[in-house]
Amino acid sequence: MYRQHEDPRALEKRLKELKEEYKVLSEQSADEDTLVSMAMDIEELEERVNFAWQDEEHDEEY
Repeated sequence: MYRQHEDPRALEKRLKELKEEYKVLSEQSADEDTLVSMAMDIEELEERVNFAWQDEEHDEEY
């Protein structure tokens, strides 16, 4: 199975931005569907960050 390697630093930057956006929208009482969707996006991005760091560590070892 092929998986595209991603830059963990760029993903972390996007994750930080998305979390800040989520915080602002939740404080503004955004609709629940939007917040749930964003929470799912954040969770997915957190997984991608984790995989990206694992890929980088693996590449450094070999």
